[in-house]
Amino acid sequence: MLKLSDIHFSYGKSPILQGVSLHLNRGELVGIIGKNGCGKTTLLRIGAGLLQPSQGTCTLGGTEMNALKRRDIAKTLSYFPQARPLPDLTVAEYVALARYPHKGALSPLSARDRAAIAAALTETDTLHLANRPVASLSGGERQRVYLALLLAQETKLLLLDEPTAHLDAGHAFSL
Repeated sequence: MLKLSDIHFSYGKSPILQGVSLHLNRGELVGIIGKNGCGKTTLLRIGAGLLQPSQGTCTLGGTEMNALKRRDIAKTLSYFPQARPLPDLTVAEYVALARYPHKGALSPLSARDRAAIAAALTETDTLHLANRPVASLSGGERQRVYLALLLAQETKLLLLDEPTAHLDAGHAFSL
């Protein structure tokens, strides 16, 4: 499904990744473990198509990542970054953004979209927060809302960068 082969990447003159390969198949749960600053986040960002390697290939479903449109990537792959902007939206409005790849830019939410949003909010125990501004939530509540956003996107592949940060033990375990 996602193949990163012989990836090289540098920030300026500082090499971060040299010859790294990662092949993810549907149904797999893979953890990437390493010290801070070793390139885990960079590798995930390359896998999400947000960074271009200086060498190597990145394919999604057998197609080179740079040949795919962002909308097509977003229908297949969701990326959960370590840091996210704090939107001036309610929880429900924010999670609804995940449905964009599945509809037109100005199209209203369909019954299918609303069902996906409700299911994601329920799965992450955030349905009761739907009308609250995202900015008013605790760090752990925000983290669960961000996870709801990814689930509502309904992709086959999730790339999660430190998804249990800020979660209490119970929610971290359920994740």
